[in-house]
Amino acid sequence: MLITRETTVEEALAAHPRAAEVFEAHGCCVADECPDDVLGQAIEDAEYLCHLDDLDALVLDLNALVGGDQAAASAPGPAADGASAS
Repeated sequence: MLITRETTVEEALAAHPRAAEVFEAHGCCVADECPDDVLGQAIEDAEYLCHLDDLDALVLDLNALVGGDQAAASAPGPAADGASAS
């Protein structure tokens, strides 16, 4: 999933179990500071309501978190027969 400024807060939180930690690192404890109606808003619309420090950095960090898991999941595993390429 690609997270953008238009992604809702709820979608971003659902994209990765640790997404709330990323929001918190950028100045917003979602569980304590964001009313339920903010969850359905785009991240860019929630910027001031949720006291986000740097919206662009938040989006980059969320994508790094989500993308890191996707890259690990799609990385090739060891060869099944144990042979190595020479």
